[in-house]
Amino acid sequence: YLLINKQIIRFNTERNNVYYAEDFFVMDGKIHEINKGTQVMLGDGLMLDLHKKEVCEVVPNLGSNQSEYDPFIESINEELAGKKLQLSKNPLGGRDIIADGQVVFTVENGDLVNIILPNAKEINLNNRKHLRGNLDFSGVTGALILERADLRAVKSIKPPKQIRELSLAVAKLPAIDLDFSGVTEKLDLYETDLSAVKSIKLPKRIRELSLALAKLPAIDLDFSGITEKLDLDDTDLSAVKSIKLPKKIRELSLGTSILPAIDLDFSGVTEKLDLDAADLSAVKSIKLPISKARKLIKGIDALKSLIKKAILKPINTIKNQGSENE
Repeated sequence: YLLINKQIIRFNTERNNVYYAEDFFVMDGKIHEINKGTQVMLGDGLMLDLHKKEVCEVVPNLGSNQSEYDPFIESINEELAGKKLQLSKNPLGGRDIIADGQVVFTVENGDLVNIILPNAKEINLNNRKHLRGNLDFSGVTGALILERADLRAVKSIKPPKQIRELSLAVAKLPAIDLDFSGVTEKLDLYETDLSAVKSIKLPKRIRELSLALAKLPAIDLDFSGITEKLDLDDTDLSAVKSIKLPKKIRELSLGTSILPAIDLDFSGVTEKLDLDAADLSAVKSIKLPISKARKLIKGIDALKSLIKKAILKPINTIKNQGSENE
């Protein structure tokens, strides 16, 4: 709430000392109304102009600094380009934004709550804070970026059926089931809060996956489809029920991570295995890839170097595959 000219004003978002509400904004102590018929507030200092057919800043140049660049504007404008836009009230009291007969956004009280983009190529929703409805990304095929987005109030997320790259780095997720099976190249969950998630379905085949610094719930993790790189650096996996590692992978990192009481099979790692400072004290057994990757571990000195900072159980729990370097 804001006190302006002895009047209490309710606002949704503050950005650079500008206060945004459903159909007006306050700047320098003055109230400025927008055109309710052709302009729609989207929250975070943005609005949709139906005449210009574009998303723009309510107050231009506030985000002109490179550090404040919002890629959401560009990605959404590319999606809306050339389409017929309409504004309609919905039964729940909000307003629907329609593009070529398809509802693409729902706005409530000046905040963007629903996003339905079943045919988009690339969407960037970095830093979105007010989403609390349904998100449909089923048709996004290129890249879906949701970095630093707060999605804890979201009701449902319909993931892409097939997409090249998906990033939820530093995002916060609600108590829902997550299906990443359609990601084909790179899945970035770096520092993502997944602690409330019910289940995670990972791709059957993907090149690269990062869960470094992520927070994970008590679920089963199947990494068997990762072919190039699996990054679990500094990840707390202590609550995880089971971990299925890849049969063949170039690089795997568990540096500074915390592992649960499970069996670990690293025999599929072909080039680099990083266990530096990992807490392996609860692990039941470790199978190392000595016979498959001589360049990875060369003799006992290399093995000592590999685990020099790791916290281990007695040495008899470490199983060496093959007869070489017993």
